[in-house]
Formats: sequence, C-alpha cells, structure tokens
Amino acid sequence: KLDHSQLTFTVAKAIHWLGFDRFYKEVCRVVKPECLLAYLAYELPKIELALDKTVIHFHDEVLGDYWDVERGYWRKNIQIFYTHLRSFESREFIYKTIWRYENLEGYLSSWSAVQHFIQRKGYNPVFKFLKTLKSKWTKSQQVEFPIFLYAGRV
Repeated sequence: KLDHSQLTFTVAKAIHWLGFDRFYKEVCRVVKPECLLAYLAYELPKIELALDKTVIHFHDEVLGDYWDVERGYWRKNIQIFYTHLRSFESREFIYKTIWRYENLEGYLSSWSAVQHFIQRKGYNPVFKFLKTLKSKWTKSQQVEFPIFLYAGRV
C-alpha cells in the first residue's frame, strides 16, 4: 500500500497532463509529511542563433496549432505548483551534449505536435523543415537544453 510511504516525489514535464488538482491530491495521499516534491521542465534546445530562430519558427509557427493546449501549462501556471509547497526553491541548469543531424531529426519527430500534424495533414513536416537546416548544420553541433527544477516540501 502506498499511502503516506514516499519521501520524495518527482515529475518531469508531465504535470500538465495529469491535472494539477488531481495530481496534488494523489501526491498528498502517497507521501510522508515533509516529502520533497520536485518538478522538472525544459525548454527548446539552444544550438546557435540562426538555427535557434529556425527551430523556434518551426515550433511556434509551423506546429503552433498542433500543440496540445496543456503544453504551455507549466509556464503559465507554475505558481499553482509552488503555492501548495513549503520552502519552495527553483534552479536552472544547462544540459550540454553533442548532436549529429540525425539526433535533431529524432528529437523533432518525437514532438506530439508533429504527430498531430501527420494525423491531420498526412505527411511529416520535419523532413521539409530539416532540408532548410542541412546546409547550416555542421557534422556535430553542441546543443544545450535549459532545464528548470522546482521543489518544495509538501
């Protein structure tokens, strides 16, 4: 039985899918008093300015109407998360990695908006988009993901 058994509870970029009130009620059921509750989120990768602008355009303009409404929840409603917590803290980190062109293709293809686009339009917009980037992409690129950690005691 999980009731009041957990010391730490972590959710990553998914709280918006769960519905915050329902999520928090379940957290309170399974955690011990003073449990640490942590929420992780990340933003679009940073590559280099010209590529970043192109990726932002693809994300916001090409796929804008295909994102689930809940996708923007954490940015607009993060205060709901921390108003229920004591001793709330937040930190920002940068995850750095090296990507080949194929890594970017896989990352973009994993987006839910791409899948919605394919369902509605019948083709994958990533392939057309990547053709515009190929000439700007070097063999290996450093990629940085801004990661945000929000944590507090329940």
